[in-house]
Amino acid sequence: MKMRLINGVILAEDYPRLVKWYEDTFKLERKIYEEEEYHYSEMMKGKNMIFGIADASENGFNMKIRTAQKKDYSSIVSLWKKSELPFKPLGRDSQKNFEKQLNTPNLKYFLAFENNEIIGYKTRRC
Repeated sequence: MKMRLINGVILAEDYPRLVKWYEDTFKLERKIYEEEEYHYSEMMKGKNMIFGIADASENGFNMKIRTAQKKDYSSIVSLWKKSELPFKPLGRDSQKNFEKQLNTPNLKYFLAFENNEIIGYKTRRC
């Protein structure tokens, strides 16, 4: 079975828990496609598919996500440089500013790891 890429597909680390959370929180209905070791659900609102959820490990993904820590600064800088993103080491992107932002209550840095290497990040104001 192949995932239908009509809308977005979430690759979930904890597939059953995430599906249940969307069912409970947003009252979405679930159309289930399961074959042996493969699990995929389409989350529906009435007759409309909103998005799909699949088990990440069954699709060859070994990605983990966690919040950033002080020790991650040099790895984040390396990712910025490798991606050719703008980097201002004496300003907004300084280690001092990074550490200050880590302690800001409504700001979170999320890091994506694959095989213990940072492959992406996202900052989010809450």
